[in-house]
Amino acid sequence: MDGVKSKTNQEKGNKATGAFDGEVLISRRKFLKGIGAITGLLALEKLACAPKKPEGEVLPPEQPWQPPSVYHDLYPKEYQEEFVPSTCWIGKQDCSLVYRVIKQNVNGKEIRRVVKADGLVIEKATGNIVFNPDEVKKRADELLYNPRNKGTLCPKGAGANVTALYAPNRVKYPLKRINRKGEPGKFVRISWEEAKNLIAQKLTEVKQKR
Repeated sequence: MDGVKSKTNQEKGNKATGAFDGEVLISRRKFLKGIGAITGLLALEKLACAPKKPEGEVLPPEQPWQPPSVYHDLYPKEYQEEFVPSTCWIGKQDCSLVYRVIKQNVNGKEIRRVVKADGLVIEKATGNIVFNPDEVKKRADELLYNPRNKGTLCPKGAGANVTALYAPNRVKYPLKRINRKGEPGKFVRISWEEAKNLIAQKLTEVKQKR
């Protein structure tokens, strides 16, 4: 019993002093002190090895920040502007709108870009487009407009009608489904002529069933 007690006391003493079976355990405080000392030495070495500024050297003045060149900066400054009437497809109201289209000649090729969508209001006497929807309240009898939106557009209609035209995943050509409905869609590309004939055929079949 005395031997067992003495061995137990020795193990407790080893744990208290940080020694166990010939191994030396480092306390948390000593470990953090060691890490701090190593970090300080590394910082001093970096400062000691940093290049020094030569005496008498004059640094050039700081240049003002310039924005990076973007793709649109490559376009010529001259452009033509046209307005194309259309209808909003975002909601179910079919609000009338007009697209502002910029035409430019870039490297011999005509580029047309839609840059804005507005509500459509037309002056009866001249046929000119009126871009201020407040005019509808002032002289409604002199203007042509859609009674649903009265020359205005909601934020969704004004934004999505433009961004959707240039979305990377937009449909760029006719697609024909080749599997049954209810399954994940599988499509193949077809020509515009084939698409028109297919639509005409389906409409004729629906008409004959009635």
